[in-house]
Amino acid sequence: MEIQYSDGHKIEKKIYNLVKNSPSFSSLDYIYSSPCEWAVEYHLSPCRANLLRPFHFKNLEVLDLGAGMGAVSHYLAEECAHLTIVEGTHSRFSVIKQRLRQFHHWEGHVGNLFEISLAKKFDVVCLIGVLEYAELFISSPTPFLSLLEKAKSYLKEDGVLILAIENKLGLKYWLGCKEDHLQKPFVGICDYPPSPTPKTFSRKELIHLLNQTGFEHTKLYYPFPDYKVVKCVISSDLARLSPELCSNLSTQSYFQNYGSVTIASFPEILAQESLTRAGLFEDFSNSFLVLGTRQPNSSTLSHITRRESKGELGWHYSNNRKISTQTSFIREASSDSLRVSKTSILTPPIQEQIFTGKDISIKWKQLPPHAVQNHLPLRTQMAKDAYFKTRRNLLTPFLSWVFSQYETDKFHLSGEALDAVFTNAVIKEDGSFDLFDIEWELLSPFPKTWCLLRNLIALSGPNQKVYGAILRGKNLKTTYHKMCREVSLTPEYETDLNQEAALQALMTRVSDQRDIYLSLKRGMEDKILRTPYPNERLSLKERIPFLVKERLKSYPHLYHFLKEIRTS
Repeated sequence: MEIQYSDGHKIEKKIYNLVKNSPSFSSLDYIYSSPCEWAVEYHLSPCRANLLRPFHFKNLEVLDLGAGMGAVSHYLAEECAHLTIVEGTHSRFSVIKQRLRQFHHWEGHVGNLFEISLAKKFDVVCLIGVLEYAELFISSPTPFLSLLEKAKSYLKEDGVLILAIENKLGLKYWLGCKEDHLQKPFVGICDYPPSPTPKTFSRKELIHLLNQTGFEHTKLYYPFPDYKVVKCVISSDLARLSPELCSNLSTQSYFQNYGSVTIASFPEILAQESLTRAGLFEDFSNSFLVLGTRQPNSSTLSHITRRESKGELGWHYSNNRKISTQTSFIREASSDSLRVSKTSILTPPIQEQIFTGKDISIKWKQLPPHAVQNHLPLRTQMAKDAYFKTRRNLLTPFLSWVFSQYETDKFHLSGEALDAVFTNAVIKEDGSFDLFDIEWELLSPFPKTWCLLRNLIALSGPNQKVYGAILRGKNLKTTYHKMCREVSLTPEYETDLNQEAALQALMTRVSDQRDIYLSLKRGMEDKILRTPYPNERLSLKERIPFLVKERLKSYPHLYHFLKEIRTS
């Protein structure tokens, strides 16, 4: 019998139609357009599969319990020998059938996963975002233990449980994000109401639950910003070997209050740095990914984690460009030093590719492996300067340094400086700068003013909240004009904005240059609202525009429609 669980008939029908009407696609493909409802992104984002990309499933038989609409199932079907799916509702299972229509090595069952009985044993059993619902669908004095026992019963003796779940003590929830299931702030931190409800666990509690059910051997990983939309996966080994690197990786993407307003209490980039120095990174991870076994030396676990045997300890993914990439952080065999290797996710990896548009051509190239930068990320220092209002703006000296390194004439830079933005920079102890992750190149020189604009665009959107205090002017457009004058450049705002839109249409998966232009223009011309954190004294007049804007963002189509009217 199917369970009573749904995102709503209308939204599930929309997702079904998106999948059905898409041609054959892979787990790397976007089949929806942004902005969209959170449920659409959650079920269809290619970032979902990043959760399992670090692992090796070839020749394995996998059971996916509570598969939802197949976000992770799709990737598993691409990789494993045979996939079995159990999903609780017919409506969601119909999406899975459409999603996996190109595969023939899978089977599926609909019903309460606790009531369904399968005779087969598996190498791997997945519980991705399922354990937390045990109290709602299992009649047992100990529903969470009962569900884990059920999963264990399907495993071969040497098999591996893969479990993903939110951390009730995750940093994002202290920040002010609502608990994902009850949609109220702080209820997980305060240990949930006593009535049957979805519940998540701290790291210690989760390990204890697994140990109680016979999974005495566990490997923990930390997906960020969480297990739902994964941009990076960090192993426990990397968290202990290079905590500063993990702090930086974990805050590359904004911690979101999915489907709702985010009014953060403090900048996560600074809080994460402080927690990491205190040795609390793992306990305050937003989500957990656990590999559990009964055997101390599981050959299946060794097979799944074979990349770690080669020294890979962490992975960062970029899915929004025309070339999806993975960055691996690898421990050297002879020491504890780390190197970085960035490749395309495609097999075989692409070494180099040129994209040509009407007015510009760009090249993506695979970078050679290199040592990890051990200096402070410039974005961290800039966030600190903004939060504590030091009145120091490191963006100006950074741009002066970039100009000195890449100048071809008084007004232009080499195309190699395309990725020279502050998010790709570190600041050394002596105050000088260095760059990393310089993978894209323009095949011709480009204006210094465009480089300046690219750095300001990196301050827009959610980043405006973090860095707003160091910006000058009512918006980023006026900041652009002021900074151009400071470095003796003639502003070319519209030209630079159009060039950036053309570049992003070539580089990213959003190909409509007009839409990109309007989005960039909004980001540059939105008023800088210097009302970011509750610890600041604000008048009602100051808070109203900020709160109205944040509330509108809960309705993305309306928000962008109103912005279109304003800028047209």
